[in-house]
This record gives sequence, C-alpha cells and structure tokens, in this order.
Amino acid sequence: MKKKKKKYSEPCILFMVVLPLCLMLSCVVHVSAETNDIYAEMGDSEEETAYREFLLDKSYSADMKNLDAMMYSVYDVNNDQKKELIVKGFNTEEMQYEYTFYHYEDTQVQLIGTLDNWQNGGSGEMHYVAKGNGIVVNMRLADHMSYTLYQIKDKVEKNFTIHKQSVDVKKFGGKYERQYYYSGEDENGDPLGVKIDDEVWTEFESRMQEIPFYELNTSEEISQYDIDEKNEDSEDIDIGEEKNDSQDTDTGEKENDSQDTDIGEEENDSQDADTGEEQKDNQNEGTGYGRNAESPETISTVEISDAAEIAAKMKGLQYVGNQEYNLSLQRNEDNYSALYPDMESGILAAFSMDFDGDGAKEIFSVSYDDSMQDELGKVLHFLILENNGETWEITSDQEIATSSSYGDVIDRNCLDGKCVKEEDSVFFREYDGTYEFFYEEYDTGIIGDGQEWFFKGFRLEDGNLEVIDETDELYFSGSPIDLLWENFEGDYSNELESFCSLGFASPEVYFDNMTVDNNDCLYRILRMVRDTTCSSEAISQWMGNSSQERLDGFTCAIEDYAEELPESIEEFSVNSHPISNQSSTAAQQSEDTSFYGIWCYGSKEEGEANSYAETLKASGFDARVYVTTDWSNLNTEKFYVVTAGVYSTESEANANLTSVQSVCQEAYVKYSGNYMG
Repeated sequence: MKKKKKKYSEPCILFMVVLPLCLMLSCVVHVSAETNDIYAEMGDSEEETAYREFLLDKSYSADMKNLDAMMYSVYDVNNDQKKELIVKGFNTEEMQYEYTFYHYEDTQVQLIGTLDNWQNGGSGEMHYVAKGNGIVVNMRLADHMSYTLYQIKDKVEKNFTIHKQSVDVKKFGGKYERQYYYSGEDENGDPLGVKIDDEVWTEFESRMQEIPFYELNTSEEISQYDIDEKNEDSEDIDIGEEKNDSQDTDTGEKENDSQDTDIGEEENDSQDADTGEEQKDNQNEGTGYGRNAESPETISTVEISDAAEIAAKMKGLQYVGNQEYNLSLQRNEDNYSALYPDMESGILAAFSMDFDGDGAKEIFSVSYDDSMQDELGKVLHFLILENNGETWEITSDQEIATSSSYGDVIDRNCLDGKCVKEEDSVFFREYDGTYEFFYEEYDTGIIGDGQEWFFKGFRLEDGNLEVIDETDELYFSGSPIDLLWENFEGDYSNELESFCSLGFASPEVYFDNMTVDNNDCLYRILRMVRDTTCSSEAISQWMGNSSQERLDGFTCAIEDYAEELPESIEEFSVNSHPISNQSSTAAQQSEDTSFYGIWCYGSKEEGEANSYAETLKASGFDARVYVTTDWSNLNTEKFYVVTAGVYSTESEANANLTSVQSVCQEAYVKYSGNYMG
C-alpha cells in the first residue's frame, strides 16, 4: 500500500506544480499577445521592444504634456541602421504640433530633443529626405509654403528652410498672372546662397518620403497588468527613477545645451518651444516671477539682466524682453478685429547708468502694464529707478500716449494688437549735459494705404522724466506719408520743424529706417516689430468672411538691446551726425538727383504702378514711382516704373538686391541718368 501511495503522490505533486506554472505562462502569453496587438506596427528588434514598453508605461508623459491627437512613429531618421521613436501631439493653446524624439542607447530609451511646428492645417505630417539625411516639416498659407529640414542625431538641429511665395501680378492689359518666388535661409536665418527655383523645389518635394504615424493608445487600461503586477516591486522604482533621471535631468539638460544654446540663439521657432520654455522657467525661478501659461511666447534668447530683475521686482512684473510671439487675427463679440492673444504685462528692457553724475547708477526701464487711465488698458511706461541707500524706488513714471485728431487720449505701442505691420523704437542720447529718452512708432495699413508716425521725447531733470516740448504733438495719421517727408508743408509743417529743431536729420521714416537708424550718437534700447506672412488679399478675404473665426500668420518680436549698450556714451551734437547708415542714403535723395534704382515694375497706368508700390511698402521696402521720360537713362517711351529704394552708388543698390528679389524675383539694378523733367 505504501508503494502505491508513493507512486500516486509523485504525479499529484508534479500536477500541482505544473498546473499553476501553465496558468502563469498562458497569462503571460496572453498579455504579451495583447501588448503586441496594441502596437502591432512595431517589429521585434531590441529597440522596438524597448519602445513598446516605453509607450505602454507612458514614460513619454513627462516630456509631453497637455497635448491632443497623440501619435507615434518608429523610423530610422538618420540612417544609422537603428530606428528612433517619435511621439507627436497637438498643442491647442499654441495651435502647433510638438514632436519629441527618442533613441535606444545603452539599453535605455533616451530623449534626443524636441521641436514644434506651426503648420496651419494638416495633421502634423513629417517626411524623411535621404539626400539631406533629415526630417522635414512644413508650413502652409494661402499664398506661402515652406519646408524646414532638421537633422536628428544626438540632438535636434535645424539645417535650412525654403519658401515658395505666390503673387498675382497685374500685366499690361489688366490681366493677372500667377508668379512664384522662391527663397531660403540657413540655420542662422541668413540667405542660403544657392538659387532656388521651381525645378529645385519640385526635386526636393520628389525626394520626400512621408513618415507613417499611428494612434497612441493613452487609455489607462492598456498595460494595467504590467503596471499593477510586474512593476509593483523595486524594478518599477529603480527603472522608473533611472529613466526619469536620464530623460528629464541628464538628457533634458543636454537638450537645453544642444538646442537652446546652439539653436535657441538663432531664434528657431521650431526647436525652442520645450527647451526654451524650460530655460524661461529656470530664469523666472531665479527672479521669483512665474510665467503665464497662456502667454503666446515662443522664443527666449537672453537671460534677465540685473537692471531688468530690479525693475521687475519693483513693478511686480516679469521680464518679457527678447521674445517672439505667434498671434492670430480674431473677431470679438462686437465683430471688431484685433490680434490675439493679448500681450502679457512685463519689463521689456532696462539698463543702469549714472545719468545725473552723482557717482551712483540709476536705472531706466521700459515696461508694458496697466495705465493710470483705466480706459487705456495696458500702455508702455518709461521708468526711472534710484537707490536711496537701502532699497530701489521708482522716482518717475511716464506713459506713452497722445491725443488723437478727435481729442481723445490714445496709447501708441506695438503690443496693443491694433496694427498688423508696425515698428517701434526706444532710444536715448546724451545732449547738452542731460539724457533724453525717445519713443518712435511707425505703422502702415496692409489693406488701406494709410500710415501713422508718432514721436515722443522725455528729458531727465532732477530725477524726473519731463516731456520735451518739441515732441508734445509729433503725430501724423493719413496718406500718403511721403508728402509729409518731402514737402515739410501743410498742416504738419510746424511739427516737423519742431522735430528738426532737436538736431535730428530730416525725417523719412519707414520700416528698418527709423530716426535711430539715421543719426549717429543715438543709442537703441528696444525695438519691437509686428509683421505678417499674410498677403493683403488674404486678410481682406478673411475680413469679408465672418464664418472664419481666425487667421494665423502674425508675429510680434521684442528685441532688447540694453545689454549691447557701450560703456562710453558719445554726446550728441546738433546737425553734426546726420545719416551715418549707408543703407539710409535713400532719405537724402532730392527729386532731381541721379540715383541707382532696384527696378521691380512698370506700367502705362499710373494707378497700377502706385498700387504695386503700396504692395512693396507693405513688405517693408521704400517703394517709389517714377516716370521714365523724366530720366535720361530710362525708357524713352513713357512708363510709370517702381523702384524699391533709391541709392547713391551701384554697389549700395546691389547690396540690397537680394532682399528685394525675395518678393520681386526679376528685380534688377539700373542707373537713372540725369533728370530731364
């Protein structure tokens, strides 16, 4: 009986051991099959297996937050015979796609870097180009398209961007012809130096291979078995912490070094969204001021200066200088159009200098915050701060505003969202033993042909900023503004005489050609530029289509020059420093002076030539219309011709030719000859 009992107990024990083991194996096989079904597009290579587990554990969530339409791809983006993992999502606040890249190194999934791309429609598609060994993202508008190529290795690096702009050109006989203009810039924003035409563009597109993306399953129950059972032990803690350290701290810091330093200084919109934001957070931690999560900023390139930090603390604001913002044209409840989102309050620029000669430095600062007049909302402020020995205090605060032709007080600045094409300049000078600070604004209508010019100055006296009387009413609004510059007559003659009495060169203000550009011994503190990639036709169509809620393609750049100011300031002398900038010699040309022109257009109809000139002006060029028969070296048959600026030398005109050809491909340089009119 004992022998039979022994034979029976051995199989029983074996059955009791094998049965649970089989059940466990079947469970593991089932879970593994279920896991593979979730990300069936992946293969079984070592890196793909690691990527699958990485996605199941949602380890990417620390790198990508608050994104919709999450998708992934596994693709060899750098021809190193190993696939990289790409996770993308859509940021509904910034209206852009964000991409995060990973590679498999040292048995770990590690972060390479990130980039973002405002595409204006589409699904965030991405392409691979073997010839450039990189990935390509695109941006598209109704009349403008661009491709940007990045190379993904140990970091994300921008290589170049190419553009294709369509323009409807009115030909003789009144017919319009669609023409395309091509341009490109390198990673620094400089021209590529190679000719881009339709053939080059078409060949580039033909080499693009779309990278397939698949839906990222973000549901909580995907890997509940792995999360609750497999990772309940110390492996979850050890690996999880190691993964976070290697991705968020080590590689995250590496990402900042490689992207934010190398490329962030190049003001690359596409790569600085995540790393740039991290940099800004770090800066604000140092100053004690947080960043508004709803702000539209995209780029931060310079650390906050001591003067800006002091001004920020005294005003209870954050530093917002050296930013570039992406904006959109929207309608409010009253169907009034303006640019959104609203710009945040903050310190735009600040620097310290001993202005009063007492041996102690004071601070001059420009801020954008609430006006003391409630109806104005936010306005620009000129501030003077002094140290009383124990703490800093604001001794003077002047708001930048003026009276309109209707008698009401209006603010003048680039941040209020009222103009789509505008340039503002803040500068100072030392004159007659005192310091004077000036604000100048110029804007032009992109649909209408009106322009505005505003100039305001303050003299520092006994620690207070006092309005310079000659600048108290320097404001022009109308069209055409060229008559204001050329004639010095009419309703505005007194104002211009007041302006010139300050010792400045005769004004002829337009984009990139402000008063600070036309005179020596003036020192720029701040420059703000509002611009758009949208054509006047696209904006006009949007205005007439109330069903379209928004129109993208608008920017506002804040450029803080305070850190670039020299230690030694040269005193300004009246009329002794006119027009030092050679590119501004156009302002010196009189009506009968021979010149070199960059010729862009000709028509038998004066109205057509004037219309084309307005288009050039909207692009920032000093467009002028001439009659060919008035000049000895131009066509003997009467045409109305348009030049983008007038230049005293051929070399000067040629130096500006490339920028003009970016909007007028067939532009050329030619001498006018003698005036015969």
